[in-house]
Amino acid sequence: MKKSIPSCLLAILVCLAVFSLNAEARKPEITRHDAQYLDRQISINLQWKSSVEIVSVRVAAGKEVKEIKVDPYDNKKTRLGYLGEVNVVLETDPMVSQESIGYTIQIQDEDGQKSNLVTGKVAIPATAYSQPPREHRDSWGKEHLAGTEKSGKKDMIDQLREVATVLAAPPVILDVTVNNPGTGNVTFKTKATHTVGMREITFRVFDASGKQVDAQQISATGKLWEGTSKDFSLPPGSYSVIAQAVDASGGTSRESRASFAIRGAGLPTQQPATPPVTPPVTPPVEPPVTPPVIPPVMPPVEPPVTPPVVPPVTPPVTPPVTPPVTPPVTPPVTPPVTPPVVPPVVPPVVPPVTPPVVPPVTPPVTPPVTPPVTPPVVPPAIQQSLPSVTDPVIYFNGNIAGVQNGPTRETTFTINASHRVTFIYTYHYFNNGKL
Repeated sequence: MKKSIPSCLLAILVCLAVFSLNAEARKPEITRHDAQYLDRQISINLQWKSSVEIVSVRVAAGKEVKEIKVDPYDNKKTRLGYLGEVNVVLETDPMVSQESIGYTIQIQDEDGQKSNLVTGKVAIPATAYSQPPREHRDSWGKEHLAGTEKSGKKDMIDQLREVATVLAAPPVILDVTVNNPGTGNVTFKTKATHTVGMREITFRVFDASGKQVDAQQISATGKLWEGTSKDFSLPPGSYSVIAQAVDASGGTSRESRASFAIRGAGLPTQQPATPPVTPPVTPPVEPPVTPPVIPPVMPPVEPPVTPPVVPPVTPPVTPPVTPPVTPPVTPPVTPPVTPPVVPPVVPPVVPPVTPPVVPPVTPPVTPPVTPPVTPPVVPPAIQQSLPSVTDPVIYFNGNIAGVQNGPTRETTFTINASHRVTFIYTYHYFNNGKL
């Protein structure tokens, strides 16, 4: 039993180490970042790797903070996850004689996990500040800039460099304190300072697997900030919190960490390895073993089983079925039908009608109409060198000569009897008979 306790502790430590490594591996990671200063602008190129797609990139430099959305095409799928690369350009306004500008980078995946905050500095070239040629510089005031050996004062240029160094220093944050660690609503308290001024304080909460479950960003102004975060509502489990301060120029402090547990699950506590004290082994005195007295087992007495008395079943008495008595059907008595007495129709007495006396009508005497006698038409013997027509001629107007002055007769005629026309002869004359 004593040998198994160290083995169990060792197994627990190995499991926790593997679990923490797996949790850390699931967080997105910034693999490379480069920055370059170009004409009051900072161009930052960053590359990453992640198990899921990256959705946003947050970059801060100087007073400029920019958060951009990552296009899905910038995430390239690989066998082990995703690789990506973006470029971010920020506007900046460095101070005179400032040698460098600090910047911070952080990425976030689609599961809400953020990478560790990466910091860096970009050098400002000396050519960024325009200066006149050395031979044309005015030497007035040099005696006011340089210190004296007797007074022991520093050169003003050295003093400005010291000021720039102080301004470029990152903020300082103290240890974070967990309030109400045993309940589901916890708050975090800390204190941060900076020589120039701060911009915000961030609190990030991670579960036992290393996944970020909640975060807060509190605006901070001035050189000193001391306060408490808002409530974090968390379910039972083991957690850790990371507090960090960001100054006005984007510089970040160290990460202040603290671990805590919500009631219902405790933190694994690693006890210091203390060598066990082995007392002298005294052989135990074994008393004589007396075999137990086993009483004889008596089989249970089962009472005789009396079968239940089943009463005889009496079949139900069915009364005889008497058919219903149908009374005789008496046909109805139809009384004799007496035809109605129709009185004789007496025709009305019509008095005799005496017709009126109509005097005889004498028809008017119409004199007989004598039709006009049409002399017979005698056709010419020769008609333009054609033989004469021997058949009866119905009509002939005699127009066989020139017709310039109009026909000699009308070209209409009347037929008073039925005829059958067998021949029609017309005469045409053009240009003295020449066509």
